[in-house]
Amino acid sequence: METHEIISRKTLCGCFSLLRQSLNNWQAGNLYFLNSHALYRHLSALPCGKDTVGGILTQMESCIPMALTTDSLEKFLLAKSPTEAEDFLESTKTDFLFLLLAAGKDDVLWQHVMDVCENLRQKQMDKPKERRFCYGRKTLS
Repeated sequence: METHEIISRKTLCGCFSLLRQSLNNWQAGNLYFLNSHALYRHLSALPCGKDTVGGILTQMESCIPMALTTDSLEKFLLAKSPTEAEDFLESTKTDFLFLLLAAGKDDVLWQHVMDVCENLRQKQMDKPKERRFCYGRKTLS
């Protein structure tokens, strides 16, 4: 299993800043989405600095807390291939993105989410390199 490069605190803070700006500027207008997957696909394609929201989420994968919903837990437990594991990771990113969307205008909640991600980042830094784990594409193949 490969290790995953852990982003710096500065990079994590920069990611949060870009995400908050992009999500706070986004307005649904007259858009209607058939399901959460369609909304996630739309939001992840939004420009975010020199990248997209999805690209920023990929950069910070190792710092995103897992949201164990019934759907994501089932995907996690049933993952037998890299593709199925990728579905679980996308489900986790979807839940996290929706949390950020809701927290965007609440400074206290936003700071709490940042603190949780920083704690996860720090725990990854404290682990020996050979024990670090990422759900990313490269580590599950």
